[in-house]
Amino acid sequence: MSSQTVPKRRRWLGVLLSLFVPGFGLVRAGLIRRGIVWFVALQLASISVALLYIWTSVPTWAAIAATLLFWGAELVMLGDSFRPGRLTIPLVLIFAPLAVISVVFGAAGHIIARPFKIPTGAMQPTLRGVVAYPNDLPRPGLLNRTTDLVLNGRHHIEVVSKEDDQVIQLQPANFRPLLTLSRIRCRHQQFLVWAPPDLLQMSFNVYRGRSYGRGEVIARGAVDAGDQIFVDKLIYKIHPPRRGDLVVFSTAGIAGIPADPVAGPPLYVKRVAGIPGDKLRIDPPLLYINGKPAEGEGFSRVMGAKDGYRGYAAGREYLATPDDEFRVPDNSYFVLGDNSYNSYDSRYWGCVPAANVYGRVSRVYFPLSRAGVPR
Repeated sequence: MSSQTVPKRRRWLGVLLSLFVPGFGLVRAGLIRRGIVWFVALQLASISVALLYIWTSVPTWAAIAATLLFWGAELVMLGDSFRPGRLTIPLVLIFAPLAVISVVFGAAGHIIARPFKIPTGAMQPTLRGVVAYPNDLPRPGLLNRTTDLVLNGRHHIEVVSKEDDQVIQLQPANFRPLLTLSRIRCRHQQFLVWAPPDLLQMSFNVYRGRSYGRGEVIARGAVDAGDQIFVDKLIYKIHPPRRGDLVVFSTAGIAGIPADPVAGPPLYVKRVAGIPGDKLRIDPPLLYINGKPAEGEGFSRVMGAKDGYRGYAAGREYLATPDDEFRVPDNSYFVLGDNSYNSYDSRYWGCVPAANVYGRVSRVYFPLSRAGVPR
């Protein structure tokens, strides 16, 4: 059967194939050279966009504009893949490993930079995490809610019970990277809420077994989605982390930080306070490195205790008193949160092994009001 006689509905198969391997729908249609050109062009474009995000001298608006152009090119490629064709056994054998590689490693640009969401308020106000603001005010109109979401990353939630009921379960229902949702399951109804389960429990007092009457508010207020950042994965292949760097690292193997049974060890974001050989001491609100107050813009803001910063607080297992001193061992880093009074960091569980460091925070890309390079 020639490709011209294949039913039109099968043209969508070309689009589906190109979703997993760019340009493969054209290869299926017999346009091999064209499909290869699309594949190579989009891989190079992905790398170029990723480089813009980690090249901090480039304005953030330029990186975002390049991202939009890249998405536009992908849509054009998918449209070009809407063609009839035959999926032969040799093509399947070629497609399968390429699809697996695409799923496992993602676009080529992910080798250079990866998006990441700030999960907590441990780095505030330098980096904003998921924070709730319960209130009794009526929810704003759709236009105001949309504007607040795009500009400030803030969601306004209002959950009202439709009948007398009782909460039986809180379930995560995440759609990464931007959406962190929960499903509130009651005996007779359920709600999808733009907030993680732990935040609903701690900030909105929603928990299993709680009962609500008809028309009673279950949760009302605002939730900040948390800064969306890009992580530079190349920089530490060139040189090791430096004091003051904002780093993302895996908590695998760090005693005191349990791994999620499903997701595995969580990733944390902190500021490097000590590199191998440094001697550290905290005399609130000051951090001392090798006998002198810490130098650098980030440290100065924290120790200044202004504009939302509160200075460095004494630790528990490490740096618990002004006289406690800690020497950072080889191949390790001592990390601290800028929101020192609400940060679970090296003062509690010790150093981060060098092998765990994932990359450096390069820039915030969402929400738009906070887009830029954090220091």
